[in-house]
Amino acid sequence: MSKMLFFAIMMNCLDPTLTLACAFDYRDMFTLPTLPNENKRAIAAKFELASFYGGRVITSSHRTFESWRNAKQRGQEARFCSQYFVSSSIMNMLLGMRKQLQT
Repeated sequence: MSKMLFFAIMMNCLDPTLTLACAFDYRDMFTLPTLPNENKRAIAAKFELASFYGGRVITSSHRTFESWRNAKQRGQEARFCSQYFVSSSIMNMLLGMRKQLQT
């Protein structure tokens, strides 16, 4: 991880790299629905969120984090998390991890 962050600093792309490093090191930011009929909705929501950023679900971690952070600043965190099946507690943990790595 330290090599990745070092190269991110050199290549001037630290912000997305911090998110990816934390996301890979912790847990998946998306939640699994408890009801069987919501599973299709969760998959569709994940692809919808990824489609806003070029359609790549795997590379959308940073974009998902940024969208969540924007929703949180607007006071719409709960709505965002519910709509896209994102875990608020995991996102807050990732935010804290990013701050620790930045300092």
